[in-house]
Amino acid sequence: MKKSTTIFFFLLALATSAFADGGKCRLKVTMPQKMADGATGIRLNITLETERGEVAVGDIALTADDDSMLVGMAEIEAETPYCAAAIYDMDPHLGFSFIAEKGTVTVESGTGRGFKVSGTPLNDALAAYNAEMQALNGTRSYAAKDSLTEAYMRRYADTPLFCHLFCSSRAVITAQFSDTKKEVERLWNIGSEKQRATKYALNTYRRICQNNISNGMKMIDVEIPNATVDGGKTVRLSDYIGKGRWVMIDFWASWCVGCRQAIPFVKQAYEEVKDKNVTFISIAEWDKRPAALKAIAEEDMPWLQLIDEKGRCGEAYMFSTIPRLMLFAPDGTLAETNLYARGLAEILRKAMSEQPKGYE
Repeated sequence: MKKSTTIFFFLLALATSAFADGGKCRLKVTMPQKMADGATGIRLNITLETERGEVAVGDIALTADDDSMLVGMAEIEAETPYCAAAIYDMDPHLGFSFIAEKGTVTVESGTGRGFKVSGTPLNDALAAYNAEMQALNGTRSYAAKDSLTEAYMRRYADTPLFCHLFCSSRAVITAQFSDTKKEVERLWNIGSEKQRATKYALNTYRRICQNNISNGMKMIDVEIPNATVDGGKTVRLSDYIGKGRWVMIDFWASWCVGCRQAIPFVKQAYEEVKDKNVTFISIAEWDKRPAALKAIAEEDMPWLQLIDEKGRCGEAYMFSTIPRLMLFAPDGTLAETNLYARGLAEILRKAMSEQPKGYE
């Protein structure tokens, strides 16, 4: 596809929405050069979240003007609204989410590295929701915030705004740390059938309410395209797991602060147990390849590094938060679904010592 500030993308075979009569989504972006470390021009890649998964629709070129602002405009075919994102490959922190729908979506820099998105009905509704949530921050009232989120979910149940609100709801965010399965199920049923078919929202629901990943299960093989650091070769997890060695995998990402903070603990564990029958692998999950390669070089991790841009491992093993550390036994079974980075060496020694003789 030819790169241009104007994007033509034809969403063939995608259903139309009851409230959108077709047209173009015009995306107008303005932000200070300093947000991009003074760059005179950058490109943000644009993706839509559809029933088929994440779909790349091109990019938007931003160039510096005389006022040291990066500005640009793009057009996207908007036969039906979708959750969308515009991300800078070299720094995934530099980007924003929006609803791609008919009309002009205006994106301006907000506080910090945030953005203000407005100009179309659903983006204005999301902005209003965020403003109301911000007003509740001082009250520390979880009940009030949950009630507000549910009210918006019901009001926009047949729009992509439902998917955004569901995935960012407190029940979903805290599901990894507490039992919110029933509440997640209840909120999920608010959405229309069409919106619940959107893949990223459906996968989030399944990871919480239909998760069947457990210790002792056979490994799930995953094919990861363009995975290797050198050459971008396609690999499978079975290339490494089930080969007679323990395999510890650290799923992380360049943009994940917690992941980067965990790496020193993983390094320490690697140094302590690298002479044992164990292989270390780090897989950059849901990460852009340029940003992942940059972070891999910065972190200087002396074990196997792979990149899973589309998050295929996260989908297969039903996790949605990282870092996620998993341990596989030499026969390929899943020994530990969620290890702690702190004290990892001792955890690995204990896990390996408790297995049948011959696995040490």
